[in-house]
Amino acid sequence: MNYLQEMANINALFRWRAKLDRIILFSEETSAFLIPAGVQNTIVIDDKIEGPVCGIIPINGPALQVSTTGLKWNLDGDKCEFGGIVSSSNQVMPGEIVTIKSSNELIWTTEIKSKAVEGLRESLNGSSIRIKKQNSI
Repeated sequence: MNYLQEMANINALFRWRAKLDRIILFSEETSAFLIPAGVQNTIVIDDKIEGPVCGIIPINGPALQVSTTGLKWNLDGDKCEFGGIVSSSNQVMPGEIVTIKSSNELIWTTEIKSKAVEGLRESLNGSSIRIKKQNSI
């Protein structure tokens, strides 16, 4: 996937946030979703599939106050913005539940473990579901 496609996907997170409860973007390397502002968000990762590397990205503009728990480098009411703090290489602590509260929407991202991708491929290869490419008219 190229950069332009990635930005279109990020845009979809914001564009459809009022109509869908949650959209999660997946690639072979990462997952990402939108963290709503003004509420305590709880994230429980499956450490067999994702992590420990994670990120909090203030792509919708500065988040004047961000507080987290469950991360190696927690934020405590810190300002998060491009050109300042961007928590792009943080880590989920083993066995911890992550909480995030922010004054602005953020993107949460975690790395996907290669074994999980391989397992998913094997599952899909053995699946009875097949996708056929159809010619457009």
